[in-house]
Amino acid sequence: MKLLISGDGRSGTCWLAEIIRISKSYNFTGLPEDKDFFYYKDLPDLYATKLATDQGTFNWFNIDKFMTQHQDLKIIFSIRHPVRHVMAKMANTDTKNSKRNSKIPYYSVFKYLKTIRKMYQLYVLLKNKYSDRVFYTKLENRIIDTEKEIRNICKILNIKFEPDMLNAHKYTKNEYHQKRYGNKIDKSQAKICSSQKNAYDGFFNDKKDIIEIIKSGVDDIADYFGYDINEK
Repeated sequence: MKLLISGDGRSGTCWLAEIIRISKSYNFTGLPEDKDFFYYKDLPDLYATKLATDQGTFNWFNIDKFMTQHQDLKIIFSIRHPVRHVMAKMANTDTKNSKRNSKIPYYSVFKYLKTIRKMYQLYVLLKNKYSDRVFYTKLENRIIDTEKEIRNICKILNIKFEPDMLNAHKYTKNEYHQKRYGNKIDKSQAKICSSQKNAYDGFFNDKKDIIEIIKSGVDDIADYFGYDINEK
């Protein structure tokens, strides 16, 4: 039994990893993200790590090979509303200092669309070929009804629910996450939408054209995962 936690950056993978870590059903690598994952010839039993799909080594050739070699390897993706996802990536370019760069080049939207589309394409390919070993959990569900979604994750992975999983957001190792979330879950992240005035401190108030580009670039992703592309 082995586990890979994945998703595109800013989709809640750190939080998801901490939830699963608390179960003690897997032996997580020391590093928050094992970037050497695809270089291993073998994986020990109960191995678990996190690796974002935007890593260069995370491609169809490598992951398909690993899934074939390790028949007990499962993957769980953390996803979020794709429009909100791109907005978060654009608005939070300086995570170390938690500042918003209002002068971020417009062309950067295409860079973020590319990474999210890569995640989506990999998920679909994996789900189609390894349907019983590939899953996803929505960040919004974890925020809105934390216990219900965590219990759903436990059911998917066949691990025992532990009450302390409800506190997993407090244990993220990323200093920025600790500073940003503290001891509470930022429920506003589940409500931010493209039409909301002052979303992300007003970062998108003068960027309506960018919002339309984002929507047109992820409408199929929203539809696939059951999101409303024009949520209010």
